[in-house]
Amino acid sequence: MMLDPTRQELLARLYKALLEDLGVGLRELRDYKVEAESAAYWLAAHYHGGQWSSLYSALSCSPYSPGMSERDLPRGDDESMVEDDLYRIGAEWIEGKDSE
Repeated sequence: MMLDPTRQELLARLYKALLEDLGVGLRELRDYKVEAESAAYWLAAHYHGGQWSSLYSALSCSPYSPGMSERDLPRGDDESMVEDDLYRIGAEWIEGKDSE
């Protein structure tokens, strides 16, 4: 069963992933805000169930705004690898494939 988390629930899961799955320390957590917001944006864009869904609302009120040439998660540097990991973990959670 697919989840339809709110923006707060989605970001909470992504920050938990940073701490527990990706080994980011609590003091460094705020340094990954852009990566978490980007992953949340793209997760909401790919998984929302229409304008009445929680993920559509998360997409609509996201502070993240992709650049004009950006069609998906950026790729190719260390920061985008974190975004890729967050996206993968978030997708597994939304799809019900993890134990959360």
